[in-house]
Order: sequence, then C-alpha cells, then structure tokens
Amino acid sequence: MSNIPKILIVDDDPRMCDSLKALLNNNACVLETSNNGKEAIGRMNKKFFDLVLLDLFMPDMNGYQILDYINNQSPDTFVIVITGKSSEKSAIEAIRKGAYDYIKKPFEPEKMLKTVENALNQRKLIKERNQITKALRESEQRMKAILLASPVGIGLVVNRQIDWANETMYRLVGYEKDALLGQSDRVLYQDDDEYDRVGRQLYSDIARSGTALVETQWVRKDQTTFDCMLCSCSLDPADPSMGHIVVVNDISESKRLEAQLQRAQKMEAIGTLAGGVAHDLNNILSGLVSYPELLLMQMPEDSPLRKPILTIQKSGEKAADRKSVV
Repeated sequence: MSNIPKILIVDDDPRMCDSLKALLNNNACVLETSNNGKEAIGRMNKKFFDLVLLDLFMPDMNGYQILDYINNQSPDTFVIVITGKSSEKSAIEAIRKGAYDYIKKPFEPEKMLKTVENALNQRKLIKERNQITKALRESEQRMKAILLASPVGIGLVVNRQIDWANETMYRLVGYEKDALLGQSDRVLYQDDDEYDRVGRQLYSDIARSGTALVETQWVRKDQTTFDCMLCSCSLDPADPSMGHIVVVNDISESKRLEAQLQRAQKMEAIGTLAGGVAHDLNNILSGLVSYPELLLMQMPEDSPLRKPILTIQKSGEKAADRKSVV
C-alpha cells in the first residue's frame, strides 16, 4: 500500500473535487479531498501525500500559504496548481513557490491526466533516487565503521602510489592520517631491491591468480622496521588501472614467538641428546666403579696391580660424581 501514490485534492468547490476524483479514479492511486486550506493542512499533518492538486484561491486560506506550508513541512510532495483566476503573475508566483505545474480552469481532462502522470512519474524517480542515495550512504557508513574497526591495515594502491589508507594502516607505519596520500609506496621499504621484489611478486601473482601473498619488512616513519604480510587483489579485475587493495598484517610478534619456539625445540633436542649420553655414560661408569672393587677383594695386599686398579676405581668414582652434578 505504501507504494501506491497518494493524491490530495484541495478545492473549495465540492463539485470540482468530485470531478477530479472521478477523473483520476482509474489511475491506481489513493485519492482524498478537502474543501478548505485548514482541513487540507490537517490531513497533511497526519499522512504524506505524493501529489496535491491545489486550488489557488480559497476563502479561508489561499494556495500560496499552503505551498509555503508544503515547502517547509513536506518538501517531497509535488503540487499542481489549478485555478480559474489565472494570470502571468500568479503563475510565476506559484512556480516560484515550488509548484510542479500550473493549470487553468476549465481544463482538458487529457491534459490533466498527462500532467498528473508526469508529476507522479517524476516523484517516483526522485523517491527511487533518494532511496538509492540513502542505501549508498548507509553502505558507506557501514564500510567506514568496518575499516575503522579493522585490526589490520588496508590501503588502495594505484600505479604504486598510495591513493587511500585506513587509520590502522597509518598507525602501523607511524604517519599522520592522510600523510601518505599521493606518495609512492617506495617510502615503506628499506631499499630498492626489496621494493622491486615485492612489486614483481605482487603483480605477477595477481595477474596469474587474482590474489597475492607476500612477506616483507616495512619501514615506519621513525625508520624502525617491522615484519609484515601483504595480501593484495585488484580493486576491479576487469580494469587493473583502478589499482589494487593491500591488506597489511604486522607479524613481528608471531615471528618472535616462532623464533622462541625454535630455540626451545633446539634446547629440548639438546636435552634429549644429553640424557641419552648420560645413560650410556652411566653404563660405562658402573663397570669402572664396581669391577675394580671386586678385583681388589680378591687381590693380595702386596700385589703390584693393586695400585693401578685403585687408580681406575677412583677415576671412575670421580667421573660418576661429576655426572651426577651435571
């Protein structure tokens, strides 16, 4: 029901209201009538009308006053002025106050129908345009909120120049907002070799598969560096000149944790190796400690071999003591 146009006929002559209502009754619209200005304004206060057919001269309130009300309170409403006392001055004043058209009584029914049809069509186009504009505005607001809340840097690069970047990107590289616009993205790399390498890989991968993923290092404004992962794709695959979107993720912390994990794994491997060596050494030392004791128990006190065997026993005991300390 809300898509059906609503028309208000305002004329102090009830017969004119009935005639217009009968004329427009087959045009798939909702019709209401009012015989004075105050009543018409009361109706417009309660609901929206797409079109008002307005008599210019009425006893209680003239059409100019109603036009002023519509301009202030319902500017999206179209008005067709209908009057039996037409003049060039009144026509100019009506159009100046926003009337869509100006028709003199008596009028030809076909002309009235055509004027109403044109007015409703134009009103429909404006309504659709306003809806599209509103949807675009809401979509833009949502996109801005998403980009603002994004934990990763996002930018648009055109011909290797920075065309746009979100606030997270600026925080990552330490520049003030919009400070990089129009600059070459070379400013973010340590040297020409790395700049060229990343560029070749990005554009090659995008051309081949539509997306690219490259690990590199970027340079902040204060000249400190950080490890980052770049993910990129064309803004419009059909038109590479539109540039490409780059998503930047700071991976410095994950690289640090990865290096720490590798060190821990190396230490674990060394510990496992040391445990194995200690086990083997324990097997060797057990013989060096226990067997000399057995030999000494069976050996005469004046045997010339007693001293060397005692030396072997003491050396074994010392080695065992050192292993236990380690």
